[in-house]
Amino acid sequence: MGLLSGLLTLPLAPVRGTVWVAQQVLDEAEREYYDVGKIRRQLDDVSRARAGGRSATRRPTRSRSRWWRG
Repeated sequence: MGLLSGLLTLPLAPVRGTVWVAQQVLDEAEREYYDVGKIRRQLDDVSRARAGGRSATRRPTRSRSRWWRG
């Protein structure tokens, strides 16, 4: 980036910074949401709860049905 273009686009720096931060937050949220290990732990928790009689319903919980749909 040249000196002139750098000076002309300087007022856009806060916008670029905000967009970068938003992208980082989105990336981390997606990483956490689609984490296979976390999904398996949640499924194990649901299975243990159902096996222990702590689940009031006989149908799969929302987290399990969401996992099966992909």
